Amino acid sequence: MGSEFEEMLKEILQEINDQGFNKDNIIDKIKDKLQEEDPRVYNGWKDNKFDIDHLFLPGIMLRMIAKDTKLTGFFIEYERTLLYVAAEHGHIQIVENLLDNGAKTGIKNGYCKEAPLHVAAKHGHIRIVEILSKKEADIDLKNRYGETPLHYAAKYGHTQVLENLLGRSTNVNVQSEVGRTPLHDAANNGHIEVVKHLIKKGADVNVQSKVGRTP
Repeated sequence: MGSEFEEMLKEILQEINDQGFNKDNIIDKIKDKLQEEDPRVYNGWKDNKFDIDHLFLPGIMLRMIAKDTKLTGFFIEYERTLLYVAAEHGHIQIVENLLDNGAKTGIKNGYCKEAPLHVAAKHGHIRIVEILSKKEADIDLKNRYGETPLHYAAKYGHTQVLENLLGRSTNVNVQSEVGRTPLHDAANNGHIEVVKHLIKKGADVNVQSKVGRTP
């Protein structure tokens, strides 16, 4: 259910991206397409006064919640903002226009509580990372597991993203809930260049995780 829903949002943004848009009409274009594709999801957004930071849920889940509000917490992992989906799938101009319309960079999405900068770093979308950084997105914002965007860049081996984040972060040795630093993640996944960059920036090779492991 969740993956199909996110795929629908992705396709809507892709179609709008292909058709052309600007900051003045992008929201109306999304409204029109969403109303066509899934009226219940559209109405949920409408009920929230078309808040640009609205956390979208699949229509089938909205129907279930309407019958039993206690189910709301079970579906939190599927919540997504438009900015998150655009950042995840690399839609640069859509990201810029959503931000121009006031989209917040610090909204946490889904069960893992990831912000748009997390997911942009994860997928190596350097231009989007740069755009979000210029909008002063919190580079030290942690997800549910205490991981920052720097952890993601290190874990997935995105050197350019890492360099951008290191240029703004003062905590190269930031630890997750289990005590892992970005250096732990880079070393564990064999990203040699990332390891070199982190050490050059002062990463401590002797930091121990909660189970006593060093990078």
